[in-house]
Amino acid sequence: MLTKSYVLSSDAKGIDRLGKLFKITSSATSSLLKNQLCAHTAINALEIGCGTGHGTKLLAPYCQHLLATDPSDVFITSARGEIASVQISNVTFRTSSFEELTADESISESFDLVYLRYVLQHLPKPLDALQEIYKLLKPNALIIIEDFDVSQRSYYPENDAVREYIELYQKIVAAKKGDAEIGRKLPLMLSQAGFLMKDFSIQVPTPGTQDAAILSIRTLQEASCSAVKAGLCTISQIENVCQGLQNFSNLPGAFLSSSHVFQFVGVKL
Repeated sequence: MLTKSYVLSSDAKGIDRLGKLFKITSSATSSLLKNQLCAHTAINALEIGCGTGHGTKLLAPYCQHLLATDPSDVFITSARGEIASVQISNVTFRTSSFEELTADESISESFDLVYLRYVLQHLPKPLDALQEIYKLLKPNALIIIEDFDVSQRSYYPENDAVREYIELYQKIVAAKKGDAEIGRKLPLMLSQAGFLMKDFSIQVPTPGTQDAAILSIRTLQEASCSAVKAGLCTISQIENVCQGLQNFSNLPGAFLSSSHVFQFVGVKL
């Protein structure tokens, strides 16, 4: 499911972009996991969409065992290297699509925690996904989700390139049946899937205008093939938006945050 609907690169370019994204968002993720998991012990956890292992590295110290999955062999190989570099030994990696994972009856009601970081926006049926995840959790277990709402972004002054980037990324994700504005919609979805909301917060990553612009440019460049293929724009239009973002970041006094990150913690009833 995730492989077909993922609009970004799962190659060396994707590895580089995810590294930049982690640099910008790692502090918020670290605080979330510490606040929610420091009092728990012997956690058997599942991470869906582990990417290159940056979130895995933060989650693993709170777990007795962590199964980290991703549909990309390239990302899994990178994640193994990331975890080996910090000598973490309680993680098992598995190349698996979401559909393959949830079809595995041997892991039904196996986990104390399921963690998803920037995954649900790419799934065509996120409510169905949450209902499947519900089945993987033990009673009273936790689900922790971090995801973006690309339309929620702080910037000044008003700028056409920033607005065009937001609108174009929304269209690109929607063309693959994803939802780039899923962050604000997750409380209702979690409730509909049977979870009780335990906690939530909204983070506004502020890495500096240059870094935020670079990440946006990389993201759009990676999504360009999907955009052009879907007839949403031309390469020339993407290049113009990217140049506009670069120009905006060089304006004296300009400010640009990353997309707001919505963090949710739910409990299986």
